[in-house]
Amino acid sequence: MGLFPSVNRAQYTMIDILSGPDVDVVADLHFLPAEWTNRFDAFVSGAVFEHLERPWVAAKEVARVLAPGGVCYVATHQTFPLHGHPQDFWRFSTEALSLIFRDAGLEVLACAYKHRTKTVPPPELLGHEQIEPWNAKYPSWAIVHLAARKSG
Repeated sequence: MGLFPSVNRAQYTMIDILSGPDVDVVADLHFLPAEWTNRFDAFVSGAVFEHLERPWVAAKEVARVLAPGGVCYVATHQTFPLHGHPQDFWRFSTEALSLIFRDAGLEVLACAYKHRTKTVPPPELLGHEQIEPWNAKYPSWAIVHLAARKSG
């Protein structure tokens, strides 16, 4: 059935840094193949950008491989527990994620948070009675996601 049921599986390429199920090409998002320049109409990434050493470099690669008029969707973490695979480097605000894709030359169509979370710091940092007001004033979110387009 595939990841996109209404799209023929031969119409998209799945990449990862390690070989595995559903991996068509082993590649580093920081250095995609030169022959992919202007090749793809769309780019989709879920829970990847927090694992990249230099997400701003990867955003430029996304812009390079998108065909003119191509779009990208990136979902990553704003607040989330540290997790490997193989490393975990970043958390993003809407401002930060938008900035790296604008700097890459893409038009940001939308960028927003999803899945409100609650932060519970240890008592020595914030008293128990202060947690609710603090979370109301300073929200955190599990996901930040972005849609952007390459000018055509």
